[in-house]
Amino acid sequence: MPVFVNVATNAAERKNSLIIRDTACAGLAIRVQGAAAGWYLIDRKRNLKIAPLKAYGVDAIDHLRELVSRARAIDADGGDPATILKEALRSASVEEAEAKAGVKAGEWTWENLRDTYLDDVKANKAADTYRGYRSALGAATNSKLAPDFEQVLGKPISLIRPHDIRLVRNSILDRGKNQDGRQVGNVRQANLTLAAFKSCFSWACENYGLTGLTEDPAHQIKPTQKPRKRVEDIKAEELELARRPLTQLELGKLIQFFETYYNPQVRVLCMFQLTTGQRIETVVSIPNFQIIDALDDDPFEKVWRLGPDKSEKYRFLPLPDFAASAANVALRSARPDNRWLFPQQRRRLKGDQLDGHMSKRNASSLFEAARSEGAKLSGLPWVNTHDVRRTFISYLQTNWRTFGFETRLSTDLVTHANEGAGTVSQTIYNKDPNFAEKWKVLSAWDEYLAYGYQYACEGYSEQQTREAWKEYLVERNDTP
Repeated sequence: MPVFVNVATNAAERKNSLIIRDTACAGLAIRVQGAAAGWYLIDRKRNLKIAPLKAYGVDAIDHLRELVSRARAIDADGGDPATILKEALRSASVEEAEAKAGVKAGEWTWENLRDTYLDDVKANKAADTYRGYRSALGAATNSKLAPDFEQVLGKPISLIRPHDIRLVRNSILDRGKNQDGRQVGNVRQANLTLAAFKSCFSWACENYGLTGLTEDPAHQIKPTQKPRKRVEDIKAEELELARRPLTQLELGKLIQFFETYYNPQVRVLCMFQLTTGQRIETVVSIPNFQIIDALDDDPFEKVWRLGPDKSEKYRFLPLPDFAASAANVALRSARPDNRWLFPQQRRRLKGDQLDGHMSKRNASSLFEAARSEGAKLSGLPWVNTHDVRRTFISYLQTNWRTFGFETRLSTDLVTHANEGAGTVSQTIYNKDPNFAEKWKVLSAWDEYLAYGYQYACEGYSEQQTREAWKEYLVERNDTP
């Protein structure tokens, strides 16, 4: 066949008509008609042009033979061989051309797989898991990761190779390098994206009847290791760890700021998180039914029944005055069409049913405003919801003897979800043997906040606040 390429070229120059058939591959032929010469699939049923003669050199004969053989096999199976032939010039291999042709006939692309997988996650896993995977796969609205997925966009899933996934990961890593090329960020994000890829392709292979995929291109890729820390990196971390807790007066000023914040639901959310010492992720996702009434003879009004956890167990937190007041305000503002104590306030996407809960971003916005120039905490450019929780833990663990706690670790009973007290049928909180100690911890914190708020309202300085609180504690502990 190679020698006939020159024959066909000469025939085209003379505008002769000619068909030269390949003896090694039935159907492959060179056809010359007028001044045009081209590669063709010619048999008893078909006369299909593959490409101009110049598109493939003599060294591509084996590729053309494989292409024609596959096209005739598709024809024999009742398919249309024209599609794979049209894709041949835009593809590096027959396999790729066939996959692209399959996409046009309904084969899944990366976007099909990603979106269907995320639908399954949303239906069967926790909301936070869904949000995490959606973000890691670049599918969130206005995602910063979306450009990193250019390598796989529109690509048939059967053609996605391990190197394609590496290129996505490397794109994320490249954005985390400094001017010297040192990896200073994005390692965690790259590994989260890789983990999401692995979960997605594992799901695709398990559901091969739906996706048609039988091989997982992500399983062999290893997570990226963080570079060894340098002295300056360690110093920066030490500085971060040295961020001090908020003072009592600063906490009081924060409560003052809550009172003036423009969004009443968000200020109640932040007040509840401040007074209970919980993670903001836990607070934003409280269902209404988790706040229950206390018994008549209890010194508190409300109880927060957290759970059930993976073991179908609950843990109970008594809510002192500030926390109970915040819970009551939230319950009075509850919407009948929304099950959450802190319901979603605006649509995130078109068609959103507004049936979700608030985002922790709402709380972050409040703290950003509190830190802004001229605001109550303008001198604390680093403070956020995590610092509030850290202050709760630090202060109570340091002063545990002052408040008569059983041990320094009594605070852990409130802050750690590791001691579920009851099953689904056991919902009476006073069965919890640690409940009295939790009440002591939360009451001490409520007292600390109440006096901090009082000192802030009276215009105390930091020194005056420390002296007044110390004097109060002496009187408190001397009182029988």
